[in-house]
Amino acid sequence: MNRWGAIVVGLLSSIKLKDGVLGYIRPFVITFLGTAASGFTYVGMMLTLLMFGGKNAPAFVALMSVVLVTALANSILVSVLYFPLKSTLGRQR
Repeated sequence: MNRWGAIVVGLLSSIKLKDGVLGYIRPFVITFLGTAASGFTYVGMMLTLLMFGGKNAPAFVALMSVVLVTALANSILVSVLYFPLKSTLGRQR
């Protein structure tokens, strides 16, 4: 994760949502948005290169697909592992 993804995760982690459903989906949402922010940084760099180097729309679509699928996969993995690891490590935060 690059610095933009880390900044997004850091800012979202400071928001305290422990009540009800929001407490359970919080890890999923934070991970998805952090991974997406990180991936979109690379998409932005690619767009900048494409503006100066020509048009390559299939590469852009492929990169967007990779970013969104990776964000979804990371979010699911974190959601599955977050609560068991939290209880195993004894964290009450």
